[in-house]
Amino acid sequence: MALARRSTFGGEAITLASDPPTDLAMSDADLVRSPARGPSDSFAAQFARDGDGFLYRRNQKGPAIAVSVEERDAFVAAFSRWMDIQMLVVLIGGILAVVLAYVIFPAADYPMEGITLGVALVMTAVLIGLKRAWDAPSRALAERPHAAPALSAAEARRRALARTSWAQIALPGILSIYFFARYALRGEERWALAWLVIGLAGLAATAVRAYWKLRLR
Repeated sequence: MALARRSTFGGEAITLASDPPTDLAMSDADLVRSPARGPSDSFAAQFARDGDGFLYRRNQKGPAIAVSVEERDAFVAAFSRWMDIQMLVVLIGGILAVVLAYVIFPAADYPMEGITLGVALVMTAVLIGLKRAWDAPSRALAERPHAAPALSAAEARRRALARTSWAQIALPGILSIYFFARYALRGEERWALAWLVIGLAGLAATAVRAYWKLRLR
């Protein structure tokens, strides 16, 4: 009989089953998913389908921990709700930063220093909260035995590329060409070399990822 214990995620109770699925069979088809479109999708990608349940790997490469479908759905739902709350925090915090900047620096025409500081503080708090929410499954499942060891660097790269679309690979290269054409060729001469380096670095990164993507075939 499966027992259960309670854990918390962002102040919300989540039931963790004591007898998770243990079937470790996983095909390449299970690794190829829809490309992540945002933080919630990237968070959900840490849970790979495994038989009747899922395997959780922190950042998609840590040691595998078996979880049930209900546990996985609870973690993903809680993280999605947390992201909704954070969007409100960013919106309200940004507005307050602008208002307070004009109150504290009434004589300044453009109190950008105050606005920048306020926005930086809000974003710092958001990033700290994001890190804590992202690691919540690791904390909740810390006492559960590992179902499989962490992935090697090569295997982690293979799985990451399998989930990456060609559009995602090409985008940095396209942006590099745009910024080079926009700023290096038409901007100030003293910044041309810097934009050239940035553009070449973006193209090189795209070429390397495309090469490894082709190697998967």
